[in-house]
Amino acid sequence: MTGRASAEDGPAPVGVTRVCARCLRETTEAVLVEWIDTGSGPGREVWTCPEHVKGYTP
Repeated sequence: MTGRASAEDGPAPVGVTRVCARCLRETTEAVLVEWIDTGSGPGREVWTCPEHVKGYTP
């Protein structure tokens, strides 16, 4: 089961780096774009850099 992240999820906490799902670069300005429910165990977050937020399609 997959789901879109909500608008209030916003950017990653300050100082935390994430890898963009599109360009695979590390960024401290990542934006949460999707949450993937794994069914067992913790879910998975999908992050993108600000340049790729608009172009991201799950």
